[in-house]
Amino acid sequence: MPSTEPLPARQAAYLVLRAETRGLEFKESMDWGEIDDRLELVRTFMAMSNLPDGGAVVIGVRENADGTYTTVGMLQAHYDSFDPDDVAAQTARYADPPVDMRTVKGLHEDRRFTVIEIEPSTEVPTICRQAHGSGSGVLREGAVYVRPAGTPRTEEVHTYRDMRAIIDQAVERRIERFRELGLLPALGAESAAGHREALDSEIEDLL
Repeated sequence: MPSTEPLPARQAAYLVLRAETRGLEFKESMDWGEIDDRLELVRTFMAMSNLPDGGAVVIGVRENADGTYTTVGMLQAHYDSFDPDDVAAQTARYADPPVDMRTVKGLHEDRRFTVIEIEPSTEVPTICRQAHGSGSGVLREGAVYVRPAGTPRTEEVHTYRDMRAIIDQAVERRIERFRELGLLPALGAESAAGHREALDSEIEDLL
C-alpha cells in the first residue's frame, strides 16, 4: 500500500487504545530486514495464533518511561521494509501450520504505521518448525509460544496449565469444524456435559 493511503478505520482503531493487552502489542519503528527484530515479531505472531481470538501487532507506537504509549509513526525506510508477502513468507519458514495473517500499512494523522493482524490457528496449535537466533529472541525448534493470561508478553510454554489450554482449544476447534461440515451433530446441554468429560479425559491422555 502506498504511504499516501490512510490506514483503514479497522486498523486505526488499535491506535486509540493506548494500552497493550494479551492480544495487542505495540512496537516502536523497526526494520523487518533486521534479523533480531524479525525473529522477535515471528515469535509474537506464532504466540498470537495460539490465542482463542488471535491478535494484532501495531508498529509505530513508542512506550514511554511511565508506561503510557505515544503514536509516533515509523521511519520511511522501516515502513518500506514491511512487504506483506515477505512478512507472510518469512513467518511461514518457522511456523507450522503457517500463520494466517494480514499486513496493513497506511497513514494516520500524517504518520506511517504497519498493523499485522493474526488469525487464531483453526485446528492445531502453531509450533515452531525451525530454530534460529540466540538470546531473548531465539526461536527453538518444536517450541510452542503463548501469550499468558493477563499479560502482553510472549513466552514459550512451560506450564501444564498453558499447554492444557492450547490443546483444549485445538480440540474444541476441530470438533466445531466437524459440526460445521455436518460430520457431528449439534450438542444439547446433556450431551455437551458428557462431551466435556470425554474431552477432559482425552486431554489428560495427551498430557
